Amino acid sequence: EPYLVFGSGQVSTEEIHDWVEYITFDGDSTLARLRSQNGREQPWKMCYMTVGNEWWFYEPASSYAVRYCKGIHFAKNYTCNPFRIVRGPQIEDIHFTNDLIDALPSGFCDAVTVYIVMSEAKFGQTLKAVGFSDEEYYASLQFIPYVDRQLDRHIGVIRKRPENDGIKICVDEWGCWHDTGRDANWSMRTTMHDAIIAAAMLNTFNNKCDYIEIAALCMTVNALHSVLKTREEKLVKTPTFYVFKQYREHQDARHVFSYVQEDHIEAPQLAIPTVSHSASMKDGKLLLSLVNCSATQAVQLDGTILDDAFTSCFGEILCADPRCENSFDSPDGAVAKPFTDFTLSGRRLVVTLPPSSVVTLTLEP
Repeated sequence: EPYLVFGSGQVSTEEIHDWVEYITFDGDSTLARLRSQNGREQPWKMCYMTVGNEWWFYEPASSYAVRYCKGIHFAKNYTCNPFRIVRGPQIEDIHFTNDLIDALPSGFCDAVTVYIVMSEAKFGQTLKAVGFSDEEYYASLQFIPYVDRQLDRHIGVIRKRPENDGIKICVDEWGCWHDTGRDANWSMRTTMHDAIIAAAMLNTFNNKCDYIEIAALCMTVNALHSVLKTREEKLVKTPTFYVFKQYREHQDARHVFSYVQEDHIEAPQLAIPTVSHSASMKDGKLLLSLVNCSATQAVQLDGTILDDAFTSCFGEILCADPRCENSFDSPDGAVAKPFTDFTLSGRRLVVTLPPSSVVTLTLEP
């Protein structure tokens, strides 16, 4: 869906008003006529809008809140009631969220953004995008439990007032950001390691879908945590591409609670769940997503499905060494394949997850 971001430091309130009128107004006005002259008779739909970006670098929350409220208020006459998003902080900055919520008057936003850059500097080291050790791999995977608990803290701060109970979180920038060699274009090599983190993050977002409105990968093509890379006429699907393909049926589905009793992988600061998981229902089918974060150990899950019995199941798996990379010379190092290492009998499901794997199972009645 369209998501418009207006820079609060560079764009005036009047310009925001004019742009929203140009985009959304279905009546007669100078800007609506200009839109028609430019080839668009009918207004566009504007589903999401925010004012400002990364304001915490140059102003306090109270100053940004004034800018945001002006932009939202003076644009409202011509909108199709978009989802109003206030620009929040990075994932670790709980106090910025607190200051922002205290500075905002009630009724001016539907969601607060949280910006998740998964850089190993958070855990005291620099991880190379390729050629890393198992120890470095596990240090990076500490982001899985860290993001989980930090999202809970942000929503707790946001909803500390009863009138904020309906406010959600928009994770409108998330993804891995390893050492890029200071490349000016933010080009970054991506591996199976990034696919494991992407799948675990999507599970986290899916399991918190009651308060997460948006989760947008940063970035998608030829930069940072890409799903596609291009060079002249060539195109490569990264391992993360196959994760998004495997998870696509979670969209517009109904979340189903899942629980895994498991060992944890010990890491320097946070214990990493060995298996990340989420589940959802759509059209009578149950989609179960499972990630084995261990680089060396297979995991067998012996599960019980409550309430519903299923008669058939098919699966897909993405599995490779964490260092595996899909390159222009070798584009198929890590690709999704059919998965059959499971048994389904009534409400009992037994699955064996290979090391460093992403498995999705679709169970049908």
